[in-house]
Amino acid sequence: MRTFNYLIAILINFVVLTGYTQEGTAPLWGNESLQWESKKLFLSRSAEAGETYTYQFLLDTNHLPIVDDFSRNYFKSYSFDTLNTVTDTLVWQNFLVNGVYQEELKAMFDTSYHYTPNGSGGYDSVATPPVYVSILSKVDYQMVVDTDTVWVRQDTLIVGNTVITNHLADRTYLNYSDTVVIVPDEGYSVWRNNNALHNYTYGDNPVTLGVATFDGLDSTGVPYDPSMNPNSYQIADILESKPIYLKTRPNGGSDYNSLQDTGIYLSFFYQPQGLGDAPEANDSLALEFYSPYTDKWTHKWSAAGGPVHEFKSVMVHVIDPQYFADGFKFRFLNYASVSGNFDHWNIDYVRLDEKRTVNDTTMDDVGILDPGQSLIEDYSQMPWSHYKASTGNLMKTEQNIRFRNNHSVSKFASSSFTAYDHGTQIFDGSVEITPILNSFAIGDNSSTVNGTYPKTSSDTVYSYNVEYHINSTPDDNRDNDTAFFHQQFGTQYAYDDGSAESAYFVTSAGAQIAVEYKLAVADTLRAVNIYFPRSFESIIDRAYRIMVWKSLDPEEILLESYLYFPQYSGGRDLVQGVVLEEPLAVEGTIYVGIKQLDKRVFIGLDKNNNNQSKNFFKVGGQWQNSSYEGSLFIRPEFGTTNPWPVSVKDVEEEKLEFTVYPNPSSSTVSVDLPYGNYRVNLRSILGTVVKQAEASDMLTLNVSDVSAGMYLVEIEDLDTGKKGIKKLLIQH
Repeated sequence: MRTFNYLIAILINFVVLTGYTQEGTAPLWGNESLQWESKKLFLSRSAEAGETYTYQFLLDTNHLPIVDDFSRNYFKSYSFDTLNTVTDTLVWQNFLVNGVYQEELKAMFDTSYHYTPNGSGGYDSVATPPVYVSILSKVDYQMVVDTDTVWVRQDTLIVGNTVITNHLADRTYLNYSDTVVIVPDEGYSVWRNNNALHNYTYGDNPVTLGVATFDGLDSTGVPYDPSMNPNSYQIADILESKPIYLKTRPNGGSDYNSLQDTGIYLSFFYQPQGLGDAPEANDSLALEFYSPYTDKWTHKWSAAGGPVHEFKSVMVHVIDPQYFADGFKFRFLNYASVSGNFDHWNIDYVRLDEKRTVNDTTMDDVGILDPGQSLIEDYSQMPWSHYKASTGNLMKTEQNIRFRNNHSVSKFASSSFTAYDHGTQIFDGSVEITPILNSFAIGDNSSTVNGTYPKTSSDTVYSYNVEYHINSTPDDNRDNDTAFFHQQFGTQYAYDDGSAESAYFVTSAGAQIAVEYKLAVADTLRAVNIYFPRSFESIIDRAYRIMVWKSLDPEEILLESYLYFPQYSGGRDLVQGVVLEEPLAVEGTIYVGIKQLDKRVFIGLDKNNNNQSKNFFKVGGQWQNSSYEGSLFIRPEFGTTNPWPVSVKDVEEEKLEFTVYPNPSSSTVSVDLPYGNYRVNLRSILGTVVKQAEASDMLTLNVSDVSAGMYLVEIEDLDTGKKGIKKLLIQH
């Protein structure tokens, strides 16, 4: 829980130099990668008329063993599709089916059939008998108020020569009053929701590749309380398992029985903070069990917040008779500040199975620890034209692969990688065998890179795929034996992996931030792409200048731009692309960054790829190397195409007539509007909104603080949505 002043509380992990804070990092306000996907991922949402959609699961129950090390995404995804809604839902307190009380019935209006293979390549059909439904009054449960004759929905249907399973009912009789969305079992998921974050970046030395992270954000990447109230504190993320058969065994035989099956344990590993924000002492991570008999959740385990430590193992015995039922579930949840991306917990390697003991904390498994990484020597990506034109070898000579032995005995393991050009293998890495690896020890191999990426494509941009492999035999979990990397050759240089775990800043008026780049060839710098993440101080009114240096010591400035203002992205770590006023010829080593004016700005910091030696800042008269590990999200661009989408939609063609004058302008611009109510946007040529206002007649814009260049004046009728666009040249 956070009840302190933002200026003190949010800006953590700082370094004190010369008696005052110069550098620091801050938590992010939200997760913009999830916000980009929020229209596709959700558990429930409100209908336009205020109605709530209720999800109904079909055959969505798992048998033991339940194993998820989070190296793959086994969260259930929810895509709202109106074709998957029950066409007619009747809501009553109770009803009778052929004289028997039931809680639920899926029915068809026409005769339904049960189909079985006949052994001759076809199917035999048997008509199901009708059922008679008596609907009881909500007031008097003994009074029949309506009747129906329907047929029970069957699980199979023949269309042509195709058998379709789990087809939708014409009518569903239920005891609750919401529109029902059918969620069929896709056959692989472990978790019934996706509130926690499945990722490969927040765990600090995870047990295997990937973790589930709990924080203060919902499944769309937005704070549960977006008002930024520091006192907002509640249950935040809940990660709930799918129902589990804990009575019926998967292959028949006797049922699970708490008196006999005393070896059923749930195990997992947990870690506070990881590479994120440390939970406070009154924050916690908890585990609960659900009993179908009592229809209640019961607390089973919890841990109080604190600083990061290695992943710790937890064993929880499942022995209470109330849990030995089909439909048993377990869930993890965290109590956290819900006004931002706070109070991180990571869990790893969840396993529920029988025939275990309290000491059974390991599996016969050796798994990769890290996501796939670039095979280019210095960068995660670089311009395709630079790679093709370079006469030197830009590939790494070897690539390191880390892995962990999760077994209770020592093991051998081999590792390698393979590079592909759109499915065709082009080269690989040497197969390396580790010396004997002790139980739960981390090992690593360096595989020789036996080739280079071909330079034959004439495309403007290109990409390759790399698969990283680890092998140990025997091995009970093959999910974590492979990691993937998408090697992009676009139009820009980048050290980061495309995601930011924190926001970096320098606190001083006039401070400068620079990132070093060694260019493969001489070229013309056309733009600089910077990720300005949302944190807990708005920075959109804090001016900065794009800076380019040939040298920092002695300092040699190649470019100091006009003033710009940070623009927030619309999702998936989108950058603000700043096209330079004039292309800048550069070669060799350059330094690209910003100069802030009177207040600090925030820049995305990727904490998984450490290029600390390339990051510099200047306060006063001396350049210093950054004290924070990671990669700053500042990317120089050399092509004419920005591979990152802008955070606004393309503007429509001109539909409304209006006047902008004077044009060109250096101070103020008058916008003469038609009759109506309008929103007026001044956009850069990349589409970012520089200024915005609303008016109904005449509007005057002050553009004296806007950098020189070509802009678009866009008007939008707030009543009709129609738009109009005029070009505007600003000169100083």
